[in-house]
Order: sequence, then structure tokens, then C-alpha cells
Amino acid sequence: MNADTGPGNFNYARQCAAHCGVHCLTRRRFLNTAAVLAASSTLERALTGAEYRRATGSGPASRYRPLIKAAFVRRKGDYGMLWPGAIWDGEATREKFTRQLTRTAGQLNVRLDLRAQPIFAAEEADAWVADAKQAEADGL
Repeated sequence: MNADTGPGNFNYARQCAAHCGVHCLTRRRFLNTAAVLAASSTLERALTGAEYRRATGSGPASRYRPLIKAAFVRRKGDYGMLWPGAIWDGEATREKFTRQLTRTAGQLNVRLDLRAQPIFAAEEADAWVADAKQAEADGL
């Protein structure tokens, strides 16, 4: 078998832009390769019983807790589809997402500064971004 032919005498060089047959990655070849890699990883863990541990940090950076500033952005008033009339409870949804964000920040050891009220206007957003820059937040 040479570079011009693959399994089943299929001419890969015909599909390759460089006509070498080496750089040709069709969708089918990509999916086959991805499936084999996923299966081999799963098989390795099943056969060896290997458990992967979470990496732990060391040194001065391991004690640093990043600051994430977050805010909800939405329009004022009811939120939802006007027809057929499905209106979502925005306050309940915001409270649910607030709980999820707070819980996740705790799990990741991140300081979360979540704005109490949603941002409704561009001017409010500009002021919030300026505040985040002044606080030297690690992420927004």
C-alpha cells in the first residue's frame, strides 16, 4: 500500500488538496479516529481500574483565589414569548442561576462578586465594566 491508496484501494490522494494522501482528513476518517480513541481510553480504564485524580496545585499561585465579577443582563418587564403567551418567571430563574453560580464558585474555590440587580441599560453596563476594571477582576 502506498500513499495513493488506502484500504480497499480507495484513492485518498484524489480528495487531498496536496494530492499526497497523507493530509487528507475526511469526516469519516475523523469520526473513525475519534471513536477508536474514545473506546481505547474507556477500555484502558476498565481493564486497569485506573482512577484519575484531580491535579492539586503547589506554590504561591495555589493559594490565590481568582475574582470573578458577574451580572445578569436582561430587558425590563416580562420576559418570554408574546405569542402564544408563555411568560417566564424571571425572578425565580435568576434566583436559581444565582444558587448554581454560588455553589460552583465554592466548588472551584473562586471569589464570585455577583451584582445584586440585573443590568438593564448600556449605561449601567459601562459603569459595571469600569467597576470591574478598577477592582482588577480576573474574569467577567
